[in-house]
Amino acid sequence: MDLRITSYGNFLKVKGVLNKRNFHLFERELNLILNRGNKIVVNVVGIEHIDRYGIKNLLELHRLAVMNKKDVSIIGSGPTRLYNKFKSETLV
Repeated sequence: MDLRITSYGNFLKVKGVLNKRNFHLFERELNLILNRGNKIVVNVVGIEHIDRYGIKNLLELHRLAVMNKKDVSIIGSGPTRLYNKFKSETLV
């Protein structure tokens, strides 16, 4: 399955496969929303697979947003790999 991104105001819904090949699409949508405001909610429940590149870059985008005082919330029970990585990064 390809990547499908739907945005409603400051809410971003991601569905499909998030990987090195299509991460730039996700990054573009996220930045468009964050340029309009200081808050975004990303629903990852529809992500069927994410590769290590996607995880690494999602963590980096989250880190940069927080550094720039942007409120980023990631919701949904997406891939276990993604959840475990975010959990371990917040403990460090």
